[in-house]
Amino acid sequence: MNNNSKFVFLTILGILIIFISIIFYFKKSAPNKIPANLNKITPANVRCTMDVRQCPDGSYVGRIPPSCSFAPCP
Repeated sequence: MNNNSKFVFLTILGILIIFISIIFYFKKSAPNKIPANLNKITPANVRCTMDVRQCPDGSYVGRIPPSCSFAPCP
């Protein structure tokens, strides 16, 4: 390898190191964007289990948000 090719190789390597460092810096310093509605419990963001309860008439009811209690039997 002659001096010219060493210079080109080291220049490209230096630019890559600087570029990767800048990417990691901005990725690390970027704030986590948490949606504003996560701190509010609403039926839209409550997930209930999918189990069911059998009513005396033989029908089934599931759980309803936000309390995840079973729906009343018909």
